[in-house]
Amino acid sequence: MAAAEELAAALVERRLAACVQITGPMTSVYRWQDSINKDQEFSLCCKTSSGRLAHLIDYFQAHHPYELPEVLVSSAQATPEYARWLQDQVECLTPM
Repeated sequence: MAAAEELAAALVERRLAACVQITGPMTSVYRWQDSINKDQEFSLCCKTSSGRLAHLIDYFQAHHPYELPEVLVSSAQATPEYARWLQDQVECLTPM
């Protein structure tokens, strides 16, 4: 949980995400390097704009503890008010 919270805070502080929701713990069973593994994990749902998505993914992959973190991208429609708030939160006010 501490690592998930640290990563979530960094994404919001850097304006890569307007909001990050953390769910879990959950148990994941998966194949990795020819072994079946079972681990307790947390899921981060990061809300960002299409213009900041690539930067968010780059940061996430560079700072995640896994060699190959799961990154799934989906799009959704938001109310105009929420979309405006989200855009305001991820605008890059200072150079990255």
